[in-house]
Amino acid sequence: RSFRLSGDTMPTYQTYAKVNITNATVGNVYYWLLVVIGVLLVFQTITARDHLFLDRNLRGSAFSRLSQPPNTTLSCSADVLDAGKRCEVWDWLDTVKARSGEIFITTYVQEKLQARMKSDCPVGSQTCSVVWHDLNNTDFYLSSPEKFVIILEHRVHSGAFGKTVRIDNLDADGYLLPNGVDPSETTEMTAVRHFPEGDRDHVPIQLLLDSAGTTLGIENDYGTGLNVSHRTWGAHIDLAIHYSNIYLNWTNPFSWFGTVTPKYQYTATYIPVDSGVRIINTLATSPHCCKYKENPDIETTRVIRRQYGIQVSFHQVGVIGGWTSGALVACLVKVLTLLGVPWSLTELYMSMYDFRSSKPGWYTKVFKTS
Repeated sequence: RSFRLSGDTMPTYQTYAKVNITNATVGNVYYWLLVVIGVLLVFQTITARDHLFLDRNLRGSAFSRLSQPPNTTLSCSADVLDAGKRCEVWDWLDTVKARSGEIFITTYVQEKLQARMKSDCPVGSQTCSVVWHDLNNTDFYLSSPEKFVIILEHRVHSGAFGKTVRIDNLDADGYLLPNGVDPSETTEMTAVRHFPEGDRDHVPIQLLLDSAGTTLGIENDYGTGLNVSHRTWGAHIDLAIHYSNIYLNWTNPFSWFGTVTPKYQYTATYIPVDSGVRIINTLATSPHCCKYKENPDIETTRVIRRQYGIQVSFHQVGVIGGWTSGALVACLVKVLTLLGVPWSLTELYMSMYDFRSSKPGWYTKVFKTS
């Protein structure tokens, strides 16, 4: 009998009658689908953490400085000496330029001495064709910048769980990963350096370059047509800090559904650049720059210093998970919805099967029902 929508039938509710079908094929289809989807749901819940609320918008801060390890002798590299280049020794304080979110370690310096002439453009002039004249220039490399150590202190926090959850490198274990390793799939066994909790992290420059897959001696043309090394042209290293308290460890059942002890991981990536990695400063004088003969026409002088080097940029990413009622309800609704898929597929299968001939058909003949 066809069902017609009318004012009398509007308040009614229609449902199926319960029928037990004695048929092995239908039972196998339903229960195998139920098992497969159940296993997939468990795997999805464990790997995607659907039952937890995940906060990926973490707020944090990072501080860095440079240091020279004790009993370290600074010396010029062999490739600089073999090329007959000038080399000088600077300590860590002269070598480093630290700014918010990055640190710069000088490897190569160019200095140019310029003069302002009284005859061309004295101080106070309102019109000048040439302001500064180049007198002379010099360049030199710095000894052993890769022997210095970056000291890091950083932390992130989340306020999405009714209280502040914080991950601090002074209170958590950290690991430096080799080049090309995915932080979400790694284990402590693949790390090249372990940073135990309780102290700031000391990251040697050479170890950082190795982890990024590069060295100061690697040469490249950088689009200039000339082969120059990272020591001369500079290098950009992106140091990502990954935080989490939901690392999955299949050998630890407690990590499958809950949170674990927070930890963090470093991944270093070399970023190719088309122009030199450098900073430019203006100095009144420089002990490194060349001398010049006294000239009564010179009113004042300045030194333009270009410092090339390793720029390490830090960025903090990660996820903090926690139990919330909203995440649990959403996960439960998802599970119950997907567990209804085997029933729907079985009903679809039955609607296209002829049980008399055991061949697919477009009508259903049900027998042995109760």
